[in-house]
Amino acid sequence: MLLVLANRRGLLANPSMMVGGPTRASAGAIREQRFAIGNYWTWIYRDAEGNPSSWERYTVIDASQTSLTMEMATKFQDDKPFVSHHRLDVDLASALAARDDRKQWQMRSFAFKDADDGTWRTAPHRDNVQVFEEKFDVFIMQPLPGPRAAATRTREVTALGGRAVCSQSRRHCYTNAWYVREPRRLAGTAAFKSFGPEGGSESFTFELISTGSDPLAADVGRPSDSFA
Repeated sequence: MLLVLANRRGLLANPSMMVGGPTRASAGAIREQRFAIGNYWTWIYRDAEGNPSSWERYTVIDASQTSLTMEMATKFQDDKPFVSHHRLDVDLASALAARDDRKQWQMRSFAFKDADDGTWRTAPHRDNVQVFEEKFDVFIMQPLPGPRAAATRTREVTALGGRAVCSQSRRHCYTNAWYVREPRRLAGTAAFKSFGPEGGSESFTFELISTGSDPLAADVGRPSDSFA
């Protein structure tokens, strides 16, 4: 009944309007500690034989209170610059309020760069939240003990220069990504994903290889090509 009334009042079109104070406070702390302007994360994609196929970088180019804007950029050769192609505007409070299913929230906006004239254009859909949740599990970013893990493992993570405890939660298991649980400074960041059976003859993967901060990100809208 409450959902029906909320829908009639137009609140479900803007899920952040239904987020409670404690959730919003938690989201604000996560945004401030983990998603400062200029922060970036880089993943390398490899084919089934382990050969690099592309590099992908997410960079925070704007942030305030519980909201942030990230720019996605890709390159296909290590010595080439990243090329930006999508931007996602996320309200972390809405993401945290979607405790049961990804369908319970939407991005504030999703944009793509027009290949012909370089103009940023707003996409008509905002429900493709996997583009964010595949790389970040905000529930694991909360203070311990956090959500119960459906599965846990340890593995080498290049960005950390050593082994990390990684987990999958029931909420995010649909992405099939493994997220860092320890050390806490990268908790909730996707460390590894296999697209298909891990080690399969046709399965490609991604792995977190660097994190850092680019002070020019807010000015130029694109991170530098340097690694942390």
